Order: sequence, then C-alpha cells, then structure tokens
Amino acid sequence: MDKLAEINDKLAAARIDEWHSPSGTRIDLPARGNINLPPFDVTYLNDDGAYATLTFRDFHLGGNNAAHGGQIAVAFDELGGYASAVAIQGVSRTAYLTVHYRSITPLNTPLQIRTWADRIDGRKVYVKGTLHDGDRLCAEMEALFIKLNPGQR
Repeated sequence: MDKLAEINDKLAAARIDEWHSPSGTRIDLPARGNINLPPFDVTYLNDDGAYATLTFRDFHLGGNNAAHGGQIAVAFDELGGYASAVAIQGVSRTAYLTVHYRSITPLNTPLQIRTWADRIDGRKVYVKGTLHDGDRLCAEMEALFIKLNPGQR
C-alpha cells in the first residue's frame, strides 16, 4: 500500500485538467489514447456508422476469461458516440444505453464492433450496435444520444 501511495503522489504532481490532457484526443492511438477504455481501432467511419476492432484485455476481466459486462457497455457508449457524432455532425451525450448480452465475450481476442444511427428525431439520436467474435454475436446495444445545444458542454 505504501508503494501505491508513493506512486499516486508522484502522479499527482503531473496532473493536468481535462482540457489539456492528451487522453481521449490522440486519434493516432487505440481508443484515442484513453487508458480507461478497452483498446479499439476504428476501421471505418461514415454515414453508415462506426466499425472498429476491439480487444478486451486482462484488465477488463469479468470472470472465467470473459469480458466484464460494464466494459462492454463502456465500449458501446464510446463507439455509439462516434455514430451519433457522424449522424448529426456534432457533439452529443448519452441519455440511456441498454446492452443485451447474447454470449460470452472473450478476452484477448480481436472482436468486431459496429454502431450506427438508427434514426434521428430533432436532437435525439437513436443508436444501435453489435459486438461479434467472428460470426458469433456477443452483445447488442440500443441507446439514445442527445445533441448538445450551441455552447453547451
């Protein structure tokens, strides 16, 4: 515990606010450099949605060599935001996100994740998504994203 406290103290000295952090802004890195996200690489992003290769690592363990369900939801939230942003050409926030787990999602295996805007109603963007291990469906997602008003953070 003392070692961990020592490391945290060292890291605290280098802390910066979110607007100056490279985390989440490095498009040249998996998951835009955000170490809290399961690593993914976007392979395709256009009006049809977002397609990415995603690999859950040992850090995302839910038990029995399977990805934790919360980590699957985090991946869908991030890639759902991509699909929403493309659909509305702007920034949105998650209003709700529902994941339907269909089969075990393995760790350390390249998976395919796809999200797309199913429909748009004013500022509301309804997004759907799928997560596959080859031909096997691991999970499906449905979500609502809300487009931010001008000047809204």
